[in-house]
Amino acid sequence: MAINPFKRHRAVEMAKLETADKVQTGEQPELRGDVTEQDRARKKITELGLQLKMIRSTQAKAEFKAEHLAELSAYVDGVMAADIDKVTTLPQDNEFMTVLVWTFDACLLADGHKLSSFARAQGWQMPPMMQLREVDIFILTRLVEIAKPMADSPDEALIGKIIEVAADSMTVDMHDKLGFNVQVMMGDLNANLQPATALKHYQQAVKIKSTKHGLLKKMKALVERIEPLQQAANNDDDDVKLETKTEGDDSKVKSEVEPETKAEA
Repeated sequence: MAINPFKRHRAVEMAKLETADKVQTGEQPELRGDVTEQDRARKKITELGLQLKMIRSTQAKAEFKAEHLAELSAYVDGVMAADIDKVTTLPQDNEFMTVLVWTFDACLLADGHKLSSFARAQGWQMPPMMQLREVDIFILTRLVEIAKPMADSPDEALIGKIIEVAADSMTVDMHDKLGFNVQVMMGDLNANLQPATALKHYQQAVKIKSTKHGLLKKMKALVERIEPLQQAANNDDDDVKLETKTEGDDSKVKSEVEPETKAEA
């Protein structure tokens, strides 16, 4: 019976950890010559990385990654499928994490969300070449960059996805600068969809960094939009209460009239 190549990859990685332990204790490590799926993914990433170095435009690089990520999708799908028991964490996988980075660079947020959720559950960090080692810090930093031109975008689905992905990472401990930028981002993205929510995010941003930064003007504009909505909602509540009271009065009048009608009969 053929062995799942990703299970074999997992076994090889565990063997590497055992080998490292043996080296530390002075034992002779066992030599292995297996060519794993991870080796193939590493080779493909190296090949694509060399081609990326020939591209100068950031947008062109993002398009290149979006085009070629499909060549690595089988690998990451296999890695996630190998985690069957959901209990034992897998060893750090830098190839998987590189694919995660490229996925966000290509603005494929739905796929990036899936990969980042898996990596977070495994407790993995970003690849060594990344200055930002924590997964959630990387994600929030990338989302702030992606969201800058999106505040006035008509693409509500994309805005909603950015908000969803960011919400999963916002509990991480972060520096004030990033925390401020994230709160402003969430405020900007929610401004047209949920003005009350946007105002709360702006208020959180001001708490982190007491600076105007155009926020006071944004907050004032939101308050001017929210107040009429709240007033309209209050008026609707008053109408409902009045209607309920009127219905109660009608029932009372009807109950008083009916006995007289029966008596006349």
